[in-house]
Amino acid sequence: MPETAHDLATEIRDLLVARRYFWASEYELQAGIGSVLETAGYDVDAEHHLGAAGRIDFLVAGRVGVEVKVKGALPPLIRQLYGYAKDARIGALVVASTRAVHRGVPDEIAGVPVVVAPLVGDLL
Repeated sequence: MPETAHDLATEIRDLLVARRYFWASEYELQAGIGSVLETAGYDVDAEHHLGAAGRIDFLVAGRVGVEVKVKGALPPLIRQLYGYAKDARIGALVVASTRAVHRGVPDEIAGVPVVVAPLVGDLL
């Protein structure tokens, strides 16, 4: 198990980008990512409630949040991640996205490391 949440986030990113995804909706992409994470042996909590910040797509090993995106602009995503980063359980964040614009997410938000997993895939 990686020592830090950032190390775990980097490991998750590497795992996710090594796959090709086929999806018709964000929900289907989330299901595929959840399957990849669980098959790799991670403790995965889908649609984890983070209080006022809302629900993050996955909480992995109780300390890394994974947010999946197939659409949307960068500023709303950064605001969403900021809300997640304020939660004490979140030690690092992974943005798994099919959108090139999301690669512009800062490396750190509210003191929490953020890594982007640019996904390759096709709409069904």
